[in-house]
Amino acid sequence: QGKQAQHRAAPTPAPSSTDAGGIEEKMNPAPPNTDTARATAKQGGAGDELSALFNEFSLDSSSTFAEARIRATFYPKFENEESDQESRTRMIEMVSHGLATMEVTLKHSGSLFMYAGNRGGAYSKNSFGNIYTAVGIFVLGRLFREAWGREAPKMQAEFNDCLEKNRISVSMELVTAVLGDHGQRPKDDYAVITAVTEFGHGKPQFYSTPELIKFCRAWRLPTNHVWLFSTRKSATSFFVAYDALCEEGTATPVCKVLGKIADISVPGSKDHVIVQGEILEGLVARIVSRESSVQMGVLRDFRQRSLDGGRPL
Repeated sequence: QGKQAQHRAAPTPAPSSTDAGGIEEKMNPAPPNTDTARATAKQGGAGDELSALFNEFSLDSSSTFAEARIRATFYPKFENEESDQESRTRMIEMVSHGLATMEVTLKHSGSLFMYAGNRGGAYSKNSFGNIYTAVGIFVLGRLFREAWGREAPKMQAEFNDCLEKNRISVSMELVTAVLGDHGQRPKDDYAVITAVTEFGHGKPQFYSTPELIKFCRAWRLPTNHVWLFSTRKSATSFFVAYDALCEEGTATPVCKVLGKIADISVPGSKDHVIVQGEILEGLVARIVSRESSVQMGVLRDFRQRSLDGGRPL
């Protein structure tokens, strides 16, 4: 009395023609319930759309890559590891042995603003898209209008193209009362170029000061006042003058004294006294190549019109 196996006849495949002229076997299922068919079709349609959407973003591991670029950079922070006297002694000795030249510039009292063109972006305060970058872009546009007049839009567009094509970042000290006072409210809103960097395809290359001045003069951008000290006597005299003036010295007497003791002096296109005032935040001293003295001597003899309404430089 074992259980008798039950057998169910399988559906018979119905032949159908194919585009290739062969025979394709397919099942003839029973007609589905109408409501069920509609729901299935709806779900299938949504699924197909979602699948197609994901396919657009599918990644091919053999051809997909990511590229990171540095668009702006500036000099390292001031060297504070050694004592002040150790830094002075080392700088004087390097100048004395003909290994370097000491360069001194004015410290305009503002905020660091870095610009790499329309596509490269604008950066300040270790960020972008903030009030500092907005003001920086506005002031930069104003500088072009002051320098180029009716040609300003055309020249600024060419400037942006130049930065993008050559992967250049321009750093500047942005001075404006809108962003807060630094000891004294500036008399004008302006910027002074402090560094120009080419990124290329390797380590960023900073322009030397002569190269920076040439770049700025080509685009009529503001430059800083620069003094060079290439002998032991002049370098030592600078530190003596600094000690005497560091507490109460203002822009006019400081610039006069440095002009007398420096081996080479190249005035900036923005006069600190005219655009910011007499209160001077400080001086920046650094070691540069000996070639700077020769190149700066040529630039010193090249007369450039003032960008602050003063006499030609």
